[in-house]
Amino acid sequence: MPTATFNRPNGFQFFLNLSLPQKIALVVLSIISVHLVGLGGFYLFTRNRVQKLVIGAGLEQGESYIFAQALKQVLAEQQIGIELEVRATGGTSESLKLLEQNQVQLAAAQADIPAGNAARLVAILFPDAFQLVVKENSQIQSFSDLKGKRIALPQKGGQYQSFLQVAEHFGLSAQDFTFVGNTEETATDAFITNGADAVWRVRALRYRPILQLIQRNRARLLPIEQAAAMRLKHPTYEPSLIPMGSYRGMPPIPERDLPTVFVQRTLMVHKGVEDEIIRKLTQVLMESKQELADRLPQGAEDVKPLFSYISRPTDRSGIGTAVHGGAIAYYERDKQSFIQENAEYLGLLLTLTLLGWSWLSEAKNWISGRQKDAADAYISVILELMNDQSTDVDQLLVDLDRVFGRIANDLVNERVSQESFVTFHEAFKTVRETIERKRLSVKQQRKDIAADYIQQAVSLIQAARAGSELYLVLRQLESLLEQVTQELAEDRISQEAYRTFMEAYKTTREALVNLKPRLLGEVQTLLLE
Repeated sequence: MPTATFNRPNGFQFFLNLSLPQKIALVVLSIISVHLVGLGGFYLFTRNRVQKLVIGAGLEQGESYIFAQALKQVLAEQQIGIELEVRATGGTSESLKLLEQNQVQLAAAQADIPAGNAARLVAILFPDAFQLVVKENSQIQSFSDLKGKRIALPQKGGQYQSFLQVAEHFGLSAQDFTFVGNTEETATDAFITNGADAVWRVRALRYRPILQLIQRNRARLLPIEQAAAMRLKHPTYEPSLIPMGSYRGMPPIPERDLPTVFVQRTLMVHKGVEDEIIRKLTQVLMESKQELADRLPQGAEDVKPLFSYISRPTDRSGIGTAVHGGAIAYYERDKQSFIQENAEYLGLLLTLTLLGWSWLSEAKNWISGRQKDAADAYISVILELMNDQSTDVDQLLVDLDRVFGRIANDLVNERVSQESFVTFHEAFKTVRETIERKRLSVKQQRKDIAADYIQQAVSLIQAARAGSELYLVLRQLESLLEQVTQELAEDRISQEAYRTFMEAYKTTREALVNLKPRLLGEVQTLLLE
């Protein structure tokens, strides 16, 4: 019995059926796709991952440390992929040393302290002022009068370096002073308890410890003169004034505008930090000043005005350190169009779009090819059914209808295209017509075979009438019955034809009996023998 079986072509078979140029194109496209997808994934990963940065922020009570804590909060709130850790240090010198060793990636530093080769500039944070404090009744009137005096200043950090630079300008050196205090706090305590004659600080104006020192201990500020002359050797020095009344209004302290030196407090970064990270950081500094000010802790309101000073480094600042590429990318953003600014991202997006379109085209061709191959497989099956030489034509038609049902199901599930189904349907109609003709032919053949046997049976009556021995005639009739039964068993005649023959058989037998009834008993006996 024939059965309709077939295998749908898989992807590997489809690949093998491609021409050599098509195979090469598909392999090349696959390799390019893998590389570009990997590149795109890496780009998105690096663009969106969280980068941890450590900032050396100076003393915990200092403006830089408070500033850094506010920056840490804003970065966390804005979720731009930067996590900031604030580390206290002994001052600018220690912070820059840690930056050079890459133990911290950011550092708040005085501009007059030289940075190492690994440092790059991000932004100007705020101005620091050289501030020299003495007792109200002190005989010290100028910096030169400090020779031989006790100075409340730890012998480390940027403040100490600034003091020696000013001293050098006035012909003095470290050996001309006695430095008191290992920390800023112990140095200040020594001044309060008369263990020091002067306090030197490089801090923002109205720095809280200096404010308290002046207001509570009957102290005054001294001028730092000749700032313009010092600038010739130290370009980061900016001649400026401490305005009258900065630390107290009545009576005013200072009681007049005092000349002094300003140096900028800067934000430095290690050169190895990625440009995109620093671009984001610079954007927060420049565009979120109010948010930074709002994140100050209670009691640090005096630091709030400093956020207004955050600015882009300029040539006139005298800072010799190069600006980091990420900061430059932010500062020069207005010089670029949107396409220029996002060229890398847009290029990747365009490449991925074209790649996706190529793959969609290939996928469409592949799906169309598979759909066509599936339809061709169905057509091959029904052609085999059409050429099958089996006489069980009804089973062939059942198998043919089963194939039609399967391809109709594949059409619904889009495994076969509408166009391929139409092609199959044309072939299906031809095959069905052929099998139908074959069925009619087989049916006619069966009728012809049955008619021949019936004719032979009827001819026996004529033979008996012509004088043939009844015994021989009945023998022939029984032989015809055996042959017809065998034909039925071998499916060469139908049940209907067999029943028609049996009617003819009975009629013939009765006719023979009626012809010679007296001989019937003898014939039956002979037949039994």
